[in-house]
Amino acid sequence: MYAASLRFEDRKRYMRYAVYSSCFGAVLQMGISESSLFIIYASRLGADQFLSLMTTSVIPLLKLFLLIPFAYIMEKTGLKGMLIPSYFVGMAGMTAASVSGFFPDRALMLFVGGIFLYAVSISVHSAGWFALQRYIIPPGERGAHIGRLRYSWQITVSLFLLIASLVVDENSPLVRMQVIIFIGTLLIIGRIVFISRIPERPPRAHTPPLWVMLHAAWNNKPLLRMSLFMAGVNFLIASTVPVGFAFLKYELALP
Repeated sequence: MYAASLRFEDRKRYMRYAVYSSCFGAVLQMGISESSLFIIYASRLGADQFLSLMTTSVIPLLKLFLLIPFAYIMEKTGLKGMLIPSYFVGMAGMTAASVSGFFPDRALMLFVGGIFLYAVSISVHSAGWFALQRYIIPPGERGAHIGRLRYSWQITVSLFLLIASLVVDENSPLVRMQVIIFIGTLLIIGRIVFISRIPERPPRAHTPPLWVMLHAAWNNKPLLRMSLFMAGVNFLIASTVPVGFAFLKYELALP
């Protein structure tokens, strides 16, 4: 289903669903990569500095290796058929991470395993999310829509993390952190509900081999230049926030 074939009212409704799903889903995703909550939680479970920081790196690392394969599979099989199950996998992973504090002997294993499962689910999400929106948003409306979407989820995440920072510090009971992480996990249900209401185009009748599509992308010079630029930007800045938090915690000993 392409945007041009949708009625105006339907298109606007699907765009709202996309915004709502981002607001629900981004809370936990940004909580891992853009706050110190998981660094503190991991350290309370007995993780050393390296492992605490690695929890913030698992998502971008797995996306690096899994994004293209997942995108190709979804091109052949359809988007929501992988997206929706992946969100349940992510919920299972983060539930394991949130309850890991109740099992001291297996806490780190449950926590790391849960983060890994969640990172796999985010790799699927990243491969299919913008592709799903492409078919409900006309090209002329994409800039304004992405702007509204980003401001909406960023405000939502900021409010959630502000509330979390008011009730959690290094001396807080472990269960308090677990509750906050579990609340973020439950919010993924909102992402599932609204994405399930967004239509998608049928899978291609014939999908070219992966190497053919990679070759086409390589020969698309504007796309290639933009991809290399974004790779450089992400390589340089992606870890600055968690590294900064770790510096404040471990070197400056700030609360």
